[in-house]
Amino acid sequence: MKKTLVSILVILTAVLAANAQKAENTDVADASAAALRVYRVLQTQDWAGLFEVISFSPAVQRQMPTDANDFADQFESGLNANAEDAATTKKMFDGMSEIQVGTAIVNGKKAKVPTSCRITIDNKSLIFNGTAHMIKVGKAWRWDMTSSDDPAVATETALSALLGIPIT
Repeated sequence: MKKTLVSILVILTAVLAANAQKAENTDVADASAAALRVYRVLQTQDWAGLFEVISFSPAVQRQMPTDANDFADQFESGLNANAEDAATTKKMFDGMSEIQVGTAIVNGKKAKVPTSCRITIDNKSLIFNGTAHMIKVGKAWRWDMTSSDDPAVATETALSALLGIPIT
């Protein structure tokens, strides 16, 4: 009887450990896939899609539209407030290629995903290595913009980390 109970406990422990590992592997894969989606949204300048992949601080979220299209209109309006900045931003996102994401490092509800992309503007090309900071909201990984209650600062911080620094 004792031997049977020990055997059952060993099997149960192995099953639970395997399930925990499977959940962890799924989180790693999902966080990396979400980081790739962030890049694709930026590359295509799909601002309604951006609404679906970001998470701002609660204070900022209270100020934001609750509809993806309203968010997109507001975001684009902000981008276009300065024509020169808008043109540069468009060139940067249009010039993104060779987008790659690595294996996420998950720590609870946060993940860091190594990223890389080439940005070509006016026939000048640089490769950037950065980190996508992701946060799990419910069951979905989102681009973490919770670092500040100022949406401009949060966006700049997240984008600077995502792109990182040029290596060539």
